[in-house]
Amino acid sequence: MAMRVPETTKWSCVPCNGKAILIKYGMARIRTQATMTHELMHLWIWKQGLALSEKVEEGLCHLISYMWLEQYVAENEQIAHVFFR
Repeated sequence: MAMRVPETTKWSCVPCNGKAILIKYGMARIRTQATMTHELMHLWIWKQGLALSEKVEEGLCHLISYMWLEQYVAENEQIAHVFFR
């Protein structure tokens, strides 16, 4: 389910129901993908039934998003290296 949310919308943490992930429209592709990775980690934690503190859960989600970005950069550096030899 995709929705456009007005620019003036204030964001806050809401309990996960597993039905929708809201992503701000108009972000760069890499930021959108990193955000989706972060939010999907929240969903995975919820689906596993893990009872983590808010700080621990948020830290794990940031970590997974960071790891995804590292992998993305590594893969794209390799591709760029091939094209610009």
